[in-house]
Amino acid sequence: MKPGDELPPLRIPITRTLIVAGAVASRDYQDVHHDAELAREKGSPDIFMNILTTNGLVGRYITDHFGPRAVLRKVAIRLGAPNHPGDTMVLTGTVT
Repeated sequence: MKPGDELPPLRIPITRTLIVAGAVASRDYQDVHHDAELAREKGSPDIFMNILTTNGLVGRYITDHFGPRAVLRKVAIRLGAPNHPGDTMVLTGTVT
């Protein structure tokens, strides 16, 4: 691949299990990642995915495409909106 090439999109269905498992795996015990009632009390419509899970999924996206020997030198993530159960997160990338 060369600079400017686009990676194919990866669509990831967001489930409660994915959100909670990612939070537990990254030791992020904030209630907004596992307790819907407390998340609503704090202004969210439901639980939402943490940034560490998003980072892990970005790493998977790269290594699934380039192989396990791929080295991530820079990750730029723009969080436009939180991922809630029922959403689909779409990862895209451009080679720089």
